[in-house]
Amino acid sequence: ARRLAAEVMSHVFDDARPSPAQPDAFEAAALACLDLACAAPASKVLDMSPAARRGEPDGITRALCLARCAMLSKAHDTAYAHLMRALEVDATDPRPFELLGDVHYACGRFKEAQEGYTHALALSGGVDNVGGHPPASLKLILNLGKASLVCGRLKDARGVFMSACGVSPVASTWLGAGIAMCREGDLDGAEAALAEANLLDASNADVWGYLCLVALLSERVDEAEHALNAAFKVGIDHAPLLAEVGSLFLERGRWKHAEGALRRSVKHGAGADVRVALGRAIHERGDAESARFELCAAVDAAGGDKEVLVGALSALVDVYGDLGDAAAAQSCEDELARL
Repeated sequence: ARRLAAEVMSHVFDDARPSPAQPDAFEAAALACLDLACAAPASKVLDMSPAARRGEPDGITRALCLARCAMLSKAHDTAYAHLMRALEVDATDPRPFELLGDVHYACGRFKEAQEGYTHALALSGGVDNVGGHPPASLKLILNLGKASLVCGRLKDARGVFMSACGVSPVASTWLGAGIAMCREGDLDGAEAALAEANLLDASNADVWGYLCLVALLSERVDEAEHALNAAFKVGIDHAPLLAEVGSLFLERGRWKHAEGALRRSVKHGAGADVRVALGRAIHERGDAESARFELCAAVDAAGGDKEVLVGALSALVDVYGDLGDAAAAQSCEDELARL
């Protein structure tokens, strides 16, 4: 990617001639670099443009390019400042609002992200290309749907994704619709949407993961095991989803699949609470020593989380009992009494 970016830059610099079209050429080159996620070459191209050398105020394309450079460097405050400049130039352009949504999403401000994406969608042609404007990008639609899901606005998310399915019926749009329906409690609708996604992309691990979740919530545990095995084969790494299905398998007494899902969730960054559930699943499978290891690791990682500590220490009392270590079991009970 960096080599391609360098080639783009060399063509711009070699062919540059003083003319009114130069700024557009430099901005186009910067955009090409940014599409390759190469912030440094893009920034260099922009700095070499005649407009920058003359100290002219940023136009909207340059401001957007600078914002994207900053976002690639995770300088979100700088990106925000450039986007405010872009809106000063043209507040009817949907691109700054979409990028504002990206900045807010990256910073965990999901309500603000949803507002930015919603505004961008309204200023574009929308999902259905209304008003003669260019249609909204699939990326914008998916991001709006995801932000709505995180904010708990399930009806909005469902509407966005289902509208997207009508004009762009791909696995990602059907997956989003399926997730929204699942969270609403419409398990039949969720299964139908996820089945569509699975038909379009049978290698999508998250689709298999949510099919597993829907099957568990519908008390079809054998089907859930099949879906989880398929998700493992295609490399599922969605830690929260794995933790959720692992806990449901644990509740239903399916220790093997509970351990598999929870172990993979921990591998991909799940917290101490998931490690407690993993320890319990391992203990139920009869491996007290391995359970002790996971539960002690959960205690170490719990920090000041009383709920996690209580869960881990309570489970350790039983584990140490099976290991025949009465002193350690008593120590855990004493610690529980102090909490």
